[in-house]
Amino acid sequence: MYAKSWSRRRSFNSLIADVLNGMRVVKSFSREDDEMKRFDKRSKLSADADADIGIKSAKIFPMLFFLLKIGSYIVWGIGGWQVMKGTGGMDYAKLATFIAYFGLIYGPLEFLADVSNWWSECLNSLQRLFEITDANVEVKECENPVTLDKVKGDVEFRNVSFSYIENRKVIDNISFEVPSGSTLGIVGHTGAGKST
Repeated sequence: MYAKSWSRRRSFNSLIADVLNGMRVVKSFSREDDEMKRFDKRSKLSADADADIGIKSAKIFPMLFFLLKIGSYIVWGIGGWQVMKGTGGMDYAKLATFIAYFGLIYGPLEFLADVSNWWSECLNSLQRLFEITDANVEVKECENPVTLDKVKGDVEFRNVSFSYIENRKVIDNISFEVPSGSTLGIVGHTGAGKST
């Protein structure tokens, strides 16, 4: 339940970052309506997952707190009955002390109910961290690298394509030559892929 919510929230935040970084590109290609549809869809999915958690929590936690409270009322009832009847060696002082100790137990039990929510969120965050740290590095370092001194020559790119995410190319089939000794400048809007 929490993992689904976390995943959808992460997807929603990723979309916002992508759109904000490429806002000029979106505007230049008049893709605002498409981006709004994507935003609305992911926003609704994220809100639905959070609402699902809220609904289930609203059903479970009041019942848990009710059970904890009913335990306190049972102690009051049985203890009060024993004090009134004079049975079980119970008097007012012992009953008050017992109820005070029961209250000391009750507080941490409420806290444990909240910890279950926090624990789920922590586990989801850890899962994301492990995904990042366990990711395989696609570019492997050479075992015996060669240092090139005073390289002279032309640089040529032929039909180069590149993507950070599969099926979403940032550079698509680009070719160019840079003759030795010349300078190349890359110009473009923010988010157009200059750094790539």
